Amino acid sequence: MTATEDTSLWGEHTGQVIVDVTAYAAPEDLTSRLLAANTTTGADIGRAWLLRAGATDDLPTLAVGMRGEVGALEWIDAAGGGRFVPADGLNPDWAEYFLWGGIDQGMPPHAELPVQRVLQAVSDFARTRLRPTSVDWIPETV
Repeated sequence: MTATEDTSLWGEHTGQVIVDVTAYAAPEDLTSRLLAANTTTGADIGRAWLLRAGATDDLPTLAVGMRGEVGALEWIDAAGGGRFVPADGLNPDWAEYFLWGGIDQGMPPHAELPVQRVLQAVSDFARTRLRPTSVDWIPETV
């Protein structure tokens, strides 16, 4: 997929739940597409994507969710240490997010942040292809 093929990252356009960040020339190309697929403010259930810097399944993954002004992040790196959430995440309990096709991608406690911070982390990941440093991470405890 190239950055010019569609205007949204929601699955009816791409048919994908995994987004390869290397397909985008600039982080802004990716974040603008995420914003285009963001659900309305106040939604109880959010949309989610799995971002990777490549196409293979064993790569570290940034799970990203958005529902209006709230977003969520989870860093998943089975080979490099496990699962991490933001140290200052807002949600005390699991939050409902779904990948395209109705696949449950619930976000663990402490995963939610204001959507602008989530977008900054996505930009960091798209640029460096490493765990975003704009977020302080702690091990997921659930």
